[in-house]
Amino acid sequence: MSSTNATVKTIINPYKGKENPMPQQTNPTLDILITRLPATPTVTPEDIAAAVGHKSSNSILRAISAGKLSACRIGGRYIIARPVAIAWLESTAVVADEAE
Repeated sequence: MSSTNATVKTIINPYKGKENPMPQQTNPTLDILITRLPATPTVTPEDIAAAVGHKSSNSILRAISAGKLSACRIGGRYIIARPVAIAWLESTAVVADEAE
């Protein structure tokens, strides 16, 4: 039998036991959009467009074509995993800077 040497990387949390100086910003609009997605394991570009208030799914189809949103094409229709759609919405969300 041969032994395999596996390298295990440990992720160190520099804020362990301390308050994170950069707290996670929340976007209430993003939360609303996510709740408007169907509660199914997969969604379509039309579902995402409807959740964000678009009549057309062209922008979602462009994101798929550009490789910014991963999807599977089955029977001529795009199917997107719900967690992937949520991650894409989160990545495209814009948080306004707070006024000083």
